[in-house]
Amino acid sequence: LFYQAPGIIAVLRDADHVFEIANEAYLELIGERGDIIGKTVRDALPDIEGQVFFDLLDRVYATGEPFIGREIPVMLKRSSDGAPEQRYVNFVYQPTRDHLGKVSGIFVEGSDVTDAVMANRALRENEQRLRDLANTIPHLAWMADAAGQLHWYNDRWYDYTGSTLEQLEEGRWLDFIHPEDRPLLVAERARAHASGEPYEVQARIRSAQGGYRSYFIRAAPLRDSTGAIGQWFGTDTDVTAIESAQSELRAANRRKDEFLAMLAHE
Repeated sequence: LFYQAPGIIAVLRDADHVFEIANEAYLELIGERGDIIGKTVRDALPDIEGQVFFDLLDRVYATGEPFIGREIPVMLKRSSDGAPEQRYVNFVYQPTRDHLGKVSGIFVEGSDVTDAVMANRALRENEQRLRDLANTIPHLAWMADAAGQLHWYNDRWYDYTGSTLEQLEEGRWLDFIHPEDRPLLVAERARAHASGEPYEVQARIRSAQGGYRSYFIRAAPLRDSTGAIGQWFGTDTDVTAIESAQSELRAANRRKDEFLAMLAHE
């Protein structure tokens, strides 16, 4: 079972940490080493000297206290002619004891999580680039998680609303929407999150001075490679000037119609 397990497993004995068992996943992680059974970890893995692992093994053996590591980086020379390669591992060093209760070795169990770490790093970098880009546009912009919880706003939002991060972390972004416009906005957001489709709605947003301006709000889901929604990205475009121009145009057309009607009457 140890040899067939998908996770890395090794059994070490004595204070020198001599390999008694190393399964296929463990051997795949460390690369071309030859037969490591019967060798100490320092002899079998000289390239990880100075990377905390030997010190951790010594401490676990001396204290009898297990150690749990999460996403720990390790530089490994996985082939005889290759350059050192960085991997990331989750692992447990669990002391084993003899019939007298004395520590006699260490059981090593874990997994190579390099792919997951690199994917998460790429996701964070892409999200940071998106945030940097969103800070260059003239619109108010924001991001929400898959459930719709807003967690980031660009500088334009803070400049216009005068809000603070603490206020928004409490979920009070809706306080900045005109009370008459809230029901429609909430309904459209709920519909979009249920369907996974973008939504568009117009609402008035309160400024730091207390007045309201009209904004065209549009949000769209950002999906990962599997099609699952990971984030929502939204922009709020100020359309107050357009509304004013349209209102003036309607007023001008009304005056023109009244003038033409008066001429026809005359």
